[in-house]
Amino acid sequence: MRIESLVKKLFCGLDVIVDDLRENQQEDDLLKSLRDIKHRAHKTLRPTMGNAEGWPWISEYMIFHVFRRTIERVIGSEFKAKRLTEKSYIFEDSKEEFKLGHSIPLKQLLNGSSDWLQKKKPDICLVHRNRIVLTVEVKTTVKRKKDFMQELKKLTRIQKEQSWKNPRSRAFFVSYAPTLKVEVDEDVVRAYREFYKVKGRYVGRFDDKSSLNDNELFRERDNRDNRMKLLRLEDCLEKIEELLGKLR
Repeated sequence: MRIESLVKKLFCGLDVIVDDLRENQQEDDLLKSLRDIKHRAHKTLRPTMGNAEGWPWISEYMIFHVFRRTIERVIGSEFKAKRLTEKSYIFEDSKEEFKLGHSIPLKQLLNGSSDWLQKKKPDICLVHRNRIVLTVEVKTTVKRKKDFMQELKKLTRIQKEQSWKNPRSRAFFVSYAPTLKVEVDEDVVRAYREFYKVKGRYVGRFDDKSSLNDNELFRERDNRDNRMKLLRLEDCLEKIEELLGKLR
């Protein structure tokens, strides 16, 4: 078997599993179910490789696939890969109205000239008619305050820079971790409040082993005195469907 066929078979098989979870999810938390796939994959690899180092990409890929399938279903078109550079591709719908990028510089997605855009590479970014619709960062865990703050500020700035072009744009910070290990202080609350104010949401687990929803950060209030609560992945996908429905 050629290596190209082998790689495609691996990812097609993973796609089938994730699609089945997305379409047939019942009571279990979807994000927790995706995390279980990652855990089982790593457990299977360890007797072969000694450990599962180098495979964290599987977590990000599954979230990318879930978002991609959700978007395709709403817009009624499958994305096709289009070569962007020698080493990267973007995905476009049949009418070439939507562009989906995975760790692609915004400058290339938006055909912009700003150096700031070149430095920003969201894990997932959806562009509609050269306007950002969606940005997503995916993390398996959140341990260091510096890293957490950096991700929130990056997403917040993207929203602020682009919101005048598309006030409906959304941003999501997605983490598989059952807990937020970062100490919640004034700086963290302030950064999260700014993120929340520009239509940014933290997407996390709600299963019985998760303590995220009880974290004090998600009991804080925004500028309108609404609780800045945690969002389920299922609810996040519904918000994306609603957003895309308004663009059609």
